[in-house]
Amino acid sequence: MIQLSFEGKSIIALSDTHGKHGELKIPPCDILIHCGDICTDGDENQISDFFDWFSASPAKYKLFVSGNHDYPFVFEPLRAINLIPLNIIFMENRIKTIQNISFLGLTSQDNLHGIPDIQTKKVDFLLTHVPPKSILDDDSGCPYLSEFVSILNPRFHIFGHIHQFGGKKLRKGNTVFINASCIKTDYP
Repeated sequence: MIQLSFEGKSIIALSDTHGKHGELKIPPCDILIHCGDICTDGDENQISDFFDWFSASPAKYKLFVSGNHDYPFVFEPLRAINLIPLNIIFMENRIKTIQNISFLGLTSQDNLHGIPDIQTKKVDFLLTHVPPKSILDDDSGCPYLSEFVSILNPRFHIFGHIHQFGGKKLRKGNTVFINASCIKTDYP
């Protein structure tokens, strides 16, 4: 769990809870972010339990990007979207401004298949599940995402996926890269 303050707002970022979300104590915050892998291999009971927990978390705004283990979002996205409670903002391929802070969430797929065509001048937070190539990625990050980040130049890029780098931060240029993985080793 990563806690930070930006523009006077408290923000907590999580990723890769893999069904163990109930073990976390979330303090009150303005914005709570989860960057995917809420379950182990598509377990719908874990997904349902996660959304109940996340929905009840003490945050004014709750943002969610799915991960590669959240199979319903990968294989049945229209059905999976209906699992998300109304007080959770699904950020997949979406830009949202909350209290003058801009967020962009991208697809849950392991790698992008090209650079997204997004027309925006300012993004404070880029939210993805996978890391960009050569950034806290164990040599398995996405090269297109790396190129996209260099073009977009967000203030923060929050992701997970590579468990052993959970909790690590790295500044490169104007962007702070944060791996928010909660599980630091192979799951479960």
